[in-house]
Amino acid sequence: MSSKYKVIFFDFDGVICESTDECMVTSWNAWEMWESRSEFRRKLSDFSEEDKISFRKLRPYVRGAGEYYILRRAQSDGVELNGQNDIDHYGKLW
Repeated sequence: MSSKYKVIFFDFDGVICESTDECMVTSWNAWEMWESRSEFRRKLSDFSEEDKISFRKLRPYVRGAGEYYILRRAQSDGVELNGQNDIDHYGKLW
């Protein structure tokens, strides 16, 4: 059986566009809502350079949207994450 349509699959994020900055803002605001706070940030310039560097370092380890919770909770609790093993560990713990 042949199809008259060809389907092409590709990785959108990181190939067509880079969403790291949007993920930083969105995950921050979701964390604020989770914690019943309203210190929302609307743009990249609302973050310190340290926040940006820390987030960009860990962003490649996030496999699903729920793992942003781990990044934000670690930041809130003062827990240093150094890679996938740490994210997996705290993902199970939290």
